[in-house]
Amino acid sequence: NNPIAGQVAGIVNLICRSLINNNDWNDAVNSAFTVPRLHNDVKDVLLRHHRWAYPAVETHPAYAPTVLNAALHHVATSKNAAQAIANAYVKDKSYCAPIVGILAGARWGIPLETYKDNINDSQLATLRETVSKLSTTWKPIDNHPSV
Repeated sequence: NNPIAGQVAGIVNLICRSLINNNDWNDAVNSAFTVPRLHNDVKDVLLRHHRWAYPAVETHPAYAPTVLNAALHHVATSKNAAQAIANAYVKDKSYCAPIVGILAGARWGIPLETYKDNINDSQLATLRETVSKLSTTWKPIDNHPSV
């Protein structure tokens, strides 16, 4: 029930939706931060974007704006989902890597190698069904070029 964590979750959601609708990475990130009344620590993440992966600000490693800042850095500086996830996992496997996985999946999709060992897993089947349902709900907007 932390409002700052809620704002960060909302930012991640907006970025993902924008990417699913074929917006460019930078446009998706910038537009997500146009939400009114963001906490200053959340606003500062956009100011640090492309500047500092881990700013010299002492915060708990699970502090949502710190996690978002690092996640944006890993996705922005990587060439694909696997690289972004691997880089994040080396630095912070507990907090940052899951958010990187979400953002990287929305940006590039997740390569089969990431989950091929679990391809017949029942949870993966449920996840695929959910993805299929959501993808019909969130169809890309036609006036945006495909990536």
